[in-house]
Amino acid sequence: LGSRFRNQKVSSCLLLVCFIPSLMGSSTEKARSYSWASVRVFWDVEDFPVPEGRDLCDFYDQVNRVLQIESYVTDLSIYAYTRDNALKGPFAMAEIQLACVRLEKRSRLNKMIIDMIAWAYQNAIARETIFILVAKDIPEVETDFDRVLKELAGRGYHIFLVVPDDFPLAEAPSDEIIELIWRWTELFDGKFPIEDFGEDSENDDDCPHEKRPRIDAPGGGSS
Repeated sequence: LGSRFRNQKVSSCLLLVCFIPSLMGSSTEKARSYSWASVRVFWDVEDFPVPEGRDLCDFYDQVNRVLQIESYVTDLSIYAYTRDNALKGPFAMAEIQLACVRLEKRSRLNKMIIDMIAWAYQNAIARETIFILVAKDIPEVETDFDRVLKELAGRGYHIFLVVPDDFPLAEAPSDEIIELIWRWTELFDGKFPIEDFGEDSENDDDCPHEKRPRIDAPGGGSS
């Protein structure tokens, strides 16, 4: 029922995006263009616990909000991974699907990678598909995480990344693979992504937020 209701809301948003400009007639302000995207968040709860003082039930709406800021109308789902089976109830209330993997970090990461590949297979139109990764790789251990990200990006899928609040900007991955990066608490609060993470900039905080170019999916934009 929740999924059906959410799809109805998305359809309503698309109708508004498509038809409001025609109702406005000769407005001098150019209508904003949105892109349709199917979005899934892959969240390792052990790596990124809910920030202190935040409500888990707000997370879905906050992610939707930041995607709208980035000019996306989305079909959003959130998959989370943890060792704690007791979290299933609260996460279900927050409309988040939770996978309990009680083994070590590598097992959780492998489960996430398998789910990412399966979801890419289900969403063959890469330009309309966004992966938001709230997870860490395993330092000094060879995994398939980086290789899978490169493969997905190479096929045209959009890869967004979330990093810890204290993550050094100089260590940000290449923007050839990662299109947008959020600090964890800022994503949870529905704020802007990090600007110019792929460039050497000493004045990031002084730079106004600029929209990155988007590829409009068929039927997903307005003019």
